[in-house]
Parts: sequence; structure tokens; C-alpha cells
Amino acid sequence: MRLPLADIGSRIIHAYIRWRHSRGFGVHSPYAYRLVKEVLHPSGVTYYGYAEIGDTFNGKAFSSRLYREACMLLRLVNFLQPQSIFITPGAEACHHTALRCADSRLRVVTDPDMAEGSPLWLVKGEGVTLEQLLRHLSTPGNALGILNPSAAEYRALLAALPEGVAFRSPRSAIFIHRPQTARIEYAINL
Repeated sequence: MRLPLADIGSRIIHAYIRWRHSRGFGVHSPYAYRLVKEVLHPSGVTYYGYAEIGDTFNGKAFSSRLYREACMLLRLVNFLQPQSIFITPGAEACHHTALRCADSRLRVVTDPDMAEGSPLWLVKGEGVTLEQLLRHLSTPGNALGILNPSAAEYRALLAALPEGVAFRSPRSAIFIHRPQTARIEYAINL
């Protein structure tokens, strides 16, 4: 089945916008620009934990997608400096390695009922309700990374973000409730 020409053109335009934002072009918020350049798409930067994250794949099939996610998680935790983080059960070993490499004192919570005080949540799959996510995002300073949100979930989370920055890609999204910052959304390649 062929896509209509308008759909192809729209996809090309959206891909171009994501490419531009991924390199910092058109990102006018200084905070969001720092996030892009230091966390989401740093250039020429190697963190000490990258090798250890790669070692988690020894004996297993290497997944470049999981490796990139884990490296970005390491940089995000270093950038935000949370004291605790909630990560949904069933997260990959490389994600846990990234958290350990980011800060050995970081308290990692995997029970959704105990996650209330954690400023950074990483949600992959089931186990957390939309109401819990909305409540978490309503607190200033909190951040949320979510894999494969539905379009309805994404719209609800974006609408609930009173101030701060949101990054979205076709497969994932990051929301950061930053006080005294106008709410802004960027399409980006994560």
C-alpha cells in the first residue's frame, strides 16, 4: 500500500524538524538547548560509564538502541542530579548499570507505590497509571521519561505540564517541570 504524497511530505518535514532540534537549531530556551547539547545529543563527549554499560551486553546480543538509551540515561541523571529515581520493573540491565555509573549514592526505586518522592521517573511498559504520571508531573522540579506513550497519553502529559520543557520522538518522550519557564515542546530524535 502506498502512502499519499501529502503523508510522505509531512513525514519528511517532521523528520527535518526533529533533525534540526536534535542539533540545537531552533531550540531557543537556554535550558532546553543545554539539555540537547549536553544530554540528548552531545558531540565529542565520552562518559566514564559508557564502557561499563557496554559490558552489560557481554554474552548477550548487543542492542544499539538499548545502549544509546542507557548512555542518555546516564547523562540525564548527571544533568538533573536527583537523589532518587523511579524506574519501572522490568527495566534492562544496561539501564540499571547507567544509574549505578551516574551516582553510586542514587536511590533506585522500582515499586510504583514507593516512587512518590523520586523527582525523576523512567517509565517503560505497564505498571504506572496515567493518573500517577500526571500527579508526578504536577510537582515543580520533577521529570519524566516515557517509552512508547500513546498519542492520548502524550497529549494528556503535555497538557498537564504547567511550565518546563517537553521533548518528543516517535518512540519516546521526556518532560521536565521547570518552574518559571514557559512550557515549550520540541520534536527531536531521542
